[in-house]
Amino acid sequence: NITNNNSSEKTVSMQKLKWYFVRVYPYLHMTNEGLNIAYQWAYLFGRTAHYNSSLHLIGQILRRVTQSDRPQKSATNHSLAVPRKKSVTNTPVGSTAQVGIAAGVASILVISWLVSLKMEIRKRRKRLLEEFAARNFDNDVFSIPPPQPPKLGMNTNDLALVQLPSDKSLCPLCKQSIVNPVAATSGYVFCYRCIVMHVRQHGTCPISGMSCSESRIIPLYETSAIVR
Repeated sequence: NITNNNSSEKTVSMQKLKWYFVRVYPYLHMTNEGLNIAYQWAYLFGRTAHYNSSLHLIGQILRRVTQSDRPQKSATNHSLAVPRKKSVTNTPVGSTAQVGIAAGVASILVISWLVSLKMEIRKRRKRLLEEFAARNFDNDVFSIPPPQPPKLGMNTNDLALVQLPSDKSLCPLCKQSIVNPVAATSGYVFCYRCIVMHVRQHGTCPISGMSCSESRIIPLYETSAIVR
C-alpha cells in the first residue's frame, strides 16, 4: 500500500509539473525569441558586440575578421604593395546600403517571430478550447433547456383564443395539415393563408393573444415541414 501511494503521488506530481510546463513554456519561448531579436537588432546596428543572449551569458563575441586582425606585413612588402582602393562601406552610398540591408534582415527576423508567435497562440487557443469543450460538454453544462411558451397578451379577455391541437402537424386555425408553414410573433406555427387572414382581422396571435402584424410573420423552411 505504501508503495502504491508513493507511486500515485509521483504520478500526480509529474502530471502537475507537466501541466505547469505546458502552460508556461510558450511565454518563456516567446520571451527568449524576443530577447534574441532585440540582441540581433542591436548587433546589426553596432550597439552590442554579442549576437544573442546565450553568447552574452558565456562571454563570447561574434564579429568579422578585419584588416587589423591579420598579421602585419613587413615594411618592404608594405612599400611595394599596390595602394588599396577606398572601401565602399566608407562612402555615403555604402553606409546607406549597409543600413538598408541591416534593416531588411531585422524586418525579416521580426516578421518571422510574429508569424511563429501567431501560430503558437493559435495552437494554444485551439488546445484550450478542446480541453474546455471536453471538460464541460461531457457534464452537460451547456445543455440548453427548451424555451418557455410565450406569455399571453395584455388584452386577452376580449379575444377568443384558439386551443392547440393534439397533433402538432395540424394548423390550430383550420385543423388541417399545415400548408406553407409560417410562425407568428409568439412562435406558434400556422398555415400562411390562415394566419394572414386572422392577423388582418384581429392583429394578434390566435393562441397567445400577442400583438402580431402581417410583416412580422416569418416563413419556415424546414425539410420536415409539409409544403404544398
